[in-house]
Amino acid sequence: MMSPLRVLHRGSTAVAAAVLATLVLASCGSSDDSDDAVGDDPSETTSSESTSSPSGSASASSEPDATSAPPSASEPAPSDPAPDSSSESPVKALFLTEKEMPGLNDVTVWTEGRTQPEGPEPFGDCAKFTLVDAGAQDAWVRTFTAQGSQEAAQLIATFADAKSAWRAEQTLRGWHRDCAEEVNAEVERVNPISPVEVDTGNAFTYLVQLGKEDAETHHFNGVAVNRKGKHVSVVLIDTESQDYNYESGQEPAQQAARAVAPKLG
Repeated sequence: MMSPLRVLHRGSTAVAAAVLATLVLASCGSSDDSDDAVGDDPSETTSSESTSSPSGSASASSEPDATSAPPSASEPAPSDPAPDSSSESPVKALFLTEKEMPGLNDVTVWTEGRTQPEGPEPFGDCAKFTLVDAGAQDAWVRTFTAQGSQEAAQLIATFADAKSAWRAEQTLRGWHRDCAEEVNAEVERVNPISPVEVDTGNAFTYLVQLGKEDAETHHFNGVAVNRKGKHVSVVLIDTESQDYNYESGQEPAQQAARAVAPKLG
């Protein structure tokens, strides 16, 4: 169900990454959706995070030029991932460990898998292209498995500066808005974005539910996005279940966002 780099629920063929990058970045800059409130553009402040609210609430900052981030269509495609080795990751210390990754229930025991560079496939149900194609200098992915249908993965992307990371966050919010169109399932529900109060940086989460109309179980994929400085983290926590019930603020993705925040600095 979940490959090392993405959740395999898509039904559409990806278009050229550079073309999609331009379209999505342009659409993100003009949204006024109430559930997609964005944090301040760090270039508008003296400190990259000084005026961003912990929950990523909306501000009056100006929008960036959405046409400058992605590479042109003539640039070479990303190369295949390098051999697996967590010791090679320049952001190894920023990842959640198997003990820090929130479980889906009290008996979840995660086993850490591979840590490797982001590959050519988009990461997650809603993603339209890779974060390297969105302007990241590099991006690494760590996978986790547990008994049954529980799987998780985390991506850490490093950008040139805080403003570039802010642009990537707006792209991720745009993917959330378009997610129902991106996936192909008889049942597809994409919950609104929920801001997360964190001590440092910005964070938000949402839940994607996918499955067949007459199926007893569906896939529930919790998504947590954190941004701090020049780093962006995306955590996916996926399970196949009959239901998905948690107290407000205690969803696995919300717990993951709170766990990631201090690790990003």
